[in-house]
Amino acid sequence: GMAVAIIKGDKIIYANGFGVRELGKSAKVDKKTLFAVGSTTKGMTVATLGMLVDEEKLSWDDWVVDILPGFRMYDAYATAEMRVRDLLTHKSGLSRGDGVWLEFPITQKKVLHQIRYLKPAYSFRSKYHYSNLMYLTAGLVSAEVHGDSWDKVMYKRLFKPLRMNRSVPMSRDIKKRSNIATPHAKENGLLSEENFKTIKHRDADAIAPAGAVYSNALEMANWVRLNMNKGEFEGKRILSEAVINEMHKPQMHTSYSSTSELTNFTMYGLGWSVDDYRGHKRVSHGGGIDGFRTWLGFIP
Repeated sequence: GMAVAIIKGDKIIYANGFGVRELGKSAKVDKKTLFAVGSTTKGMTVATLGMLVDEEKLSWDDWVVDILPGFRMYDAYATAEMRVRDLLTHKSGLSRGDGVWLEFPITQKKVLHQIRYLKPAYSFRSKYHYSNLMYLTAGLVSAEVHGDSWDKVMYKRLFKPLRMNRSVPMSRDIKKRSNIATPHAKENGLLSEENFKTIKHRDADAIAPAGAVYSNALEMANWVRLNMNKGEFEGKRILSEAVINEMHKPQMHTSYSSTSELTNFTMYGLGWSVDDYRGHKRVSHGGGIDGFRTWLGFIP
């Protein structure tokens, strides 16, 4: 199954579900069906940091080790120089390292501790290299400065004002909800209906700030509307325009193509990709976690 929402101006002009929540069963997907939204969580984590920037409790260029004294990279220079902005722009130089958390139960603080043993793939700030581990670190920075856990901050300060009432910040929270899509995978690499099977929901709580949120098309559209409206949602200011502009501003070069008719360049902002689409600026992000794929974006 899948669900789609379309926004024009500041209105959701279309929202609908297609297919079924689980192959072989009759329960249909609708606009309120929950899906794991994967790495589109990252922009929301940045928003919780942006609130602290607005409150002058944090700067994008604060040193991470000043906020999390136990933070260590394999490279001593990267440890000392890592700023909050570096965590959010995939330029730490760190190897992907998802094996630290992927296949066994582990706490977020234990994952943070394990980062120091991962050898870098590239030198610090030299190249774009996607990192869930740095977004976990960013979530722990957010929690430390807020004085509350990342998931509670997410729910109270972002989900509630955006009327994302069915959305949950942690994998474990789906037990409290109904109308949830089941993840599926293909067997033997064959893409036909008889080769699909249901699989378990991935427990992503050890890396939650990088990609554990479950949401639906209708509520994710409200998150996009906040971004489209420069930090306002239905007349209420949630983030400053300056913070939104920083999130949507290119911060790190990712790729360039001289042959594509649609997109010439791709950059990374803070929790969002920024590229050109048919000559227009586009702000977007994808998400992928076992059995689920998500994409959201908009043309400012």
